[in-house]
Amino acid sequence: MAVQRSDAELAGDALAGSEAAYRELVTRYATPAVNFIFRIVRDRALAEDLAQEGFLRVYQRLSTYDPERKFSSWFFQVLRNITIDHLRVNRLATASLDELAEEGHQGAAVDRQSASPKSWRSRASWRLQ
Repeated sequence: MAVQRSDAELAGDALAGSEAAYRELVTRYATPAVNFIFRIVRDRALAEDLAQEGFLRVYQRLSTYDPERKFSSWFFQVLRNITIDHLRVNRLATASLDELAEEGHQGAAVDRQSASPKSWRSRASWRLQ
């Protein structure tokens, strides 16, 4: 039975030029990387693209990895940074509600009485005794 090499050992070998070691790291972390990013961006294709970018960045910066620390923590921090950078650059367009009101756009009508938590309690069919 073969002993599975640690992430730190694989990272060290990859840094020394072993493509097989780096491929093993990619194999171990491909699915967790995409899932991690997907939880943030909610778009599977984008998550896959950002994970690929993350693997490239990790490869380029392997020399900054401290083998005394957990590889996965360092790796996921790199992914987090890439994802946040992407979100900063590609922010969704937003609009000020005040500006929209000034332009004549009306918001949805709200029945303030039925929206009140007090009215929810009074209409509740169950009560805690």
